[in-house]
Amino acid sequence: CALPIYQIEGSQELREMALSMVEQILDQQKSVDCIVQHKNSLVALGVRRIAAMRALDGEEKVFAAMELESWERLLVLLARAIPDGPEAAAEPVFLLQDGKTYGSNGALAQ
Repeated sequence: CALPIYQIEGSQELREMALSMVEQILDQQKSVDCIVQHKNSLVALGVRRIAAMRALDGEEKVFAAMELESWERLLVLLARAIPDGPEAAAEPVFLLQDGKTYGSNGALAQ
């Protein structure tokens, strides 16, 4: 699983959107394994970005305020993140009108 957040250097808008997406996944606590696998890299990048943004002055600091807040929230969420349990990997089951349960592949569930 690849997380491109730490590869996005040029576009502040792309960084903010990617941070927001990762925050939402962690906040919902669903399917977080991919993010947890990259926790150390994300924390290291977050610490560097936060330090760089806090060192800014004037208009640059104002421009970077949203990204700074996102990184700070993300680091808190990463600290609290718990990997998905084995039940999260289980295939979803759907109950249809006929009362039978079907897996996502359409096969009748046992």
